[in-house]
Amino acid sequence: MASTDQHLVSLIMSVRNGADTIQKTIESIIAQTHQNWELLIRDNCSTDSTVKIIESSGDPRINLVVNKRDKGVYYNLLLLAEAVKGEFIKPVDDDSYLYPQCIEKQLQILLTRPGIALVTCGTEYRTPGGKTVPVRIPFRNDVVTHDDYIKFTLRTARGSVQEGNQLLIRTECFKFALDKEMSTGFAGGLLNAYSPYFYTPAAILTRGDMYVIRETLSAGMIEADSYSLKLNQAKLMPAWIKMLQVDGYKINPFLYIWACVMIVARSFARRIAFRILGRQAPENPFPQMTN
Repeated sequence: MASTDQHLVSLIMSVRNGADTIQKTIESIIAQTHQNWELLIRDNCSTDSTVKIIESSGDPRINLVVNKRDKGVYYNLLLLAEAVKGEFIKPVDDDSYLYPQCIEKQLQILLTRPGIALVTCGTEYRTPGGKTVPVRIPFRNDVVTHDDYIKFTLRTARGSVQEGNQLLIRTECFKFALDKEMSTGFAGGLLNAYSPYFYTPAAILTRGDMYVIRETLSAGMIEADSYSLKLNQAKLMPAWIKMLQVDGYKINPFLYIWACVMIVARSFARRIAFRILGRQAPENPFPQMTN
């Protein structure tokens, strides 16, 4: 097995008012078995103790920039991507948790398989009420191509790799995707807060394939009324399809209608699942973070 030690991984985080969760996120990053990393954080005008918590970590690998005005999540990510030094990049949210071998296992794939542009893994959500909702990888094959991803997402309204904590990406491919997203989105007047969820992986996969690690290597917090579960998620699919069409991708109109209906249905189903079907979390769900 190839050593990962000499390869720098850049984690990027845009945060606003993350005081309730960000300390555990940082602890999970510090506890990684792969220790050659940098964590770049841009604070988007937090009004709570987020900045103090970040500064108290005392780890020199953590670089914090505090915005003087609200730049928004997307622009924050663009600025973070420009500043990274690593060969590989991993977006993380302030309420994400990485299990100890997350980066090491994902990095092993990218180092040994040059045709892979990004790696995804299993993840799970934790609710404030102590419930756990696992997110299973839906793809049957371990290697997923650009066309596989698009066709699956259209048929199921499920991208399944849009959570940043699931991904490790070659930096050059990530930067290409952001540039492509900006040019395509602006060309069609389509760029908005929802577009990165489906478009960014699709753009990355034009530069290489995706590898699926079926082991759960990450987790995160979510609430039943959170952003990603609200019905405004239904705006994702039409915007993504239009951006693909600007790219010249041909989409059957009946499949377009099906996809739009499915994402609304899936939004309802996910809200019900998080309210009713979430199983009780273990008493200590993130054991690697304890002393």
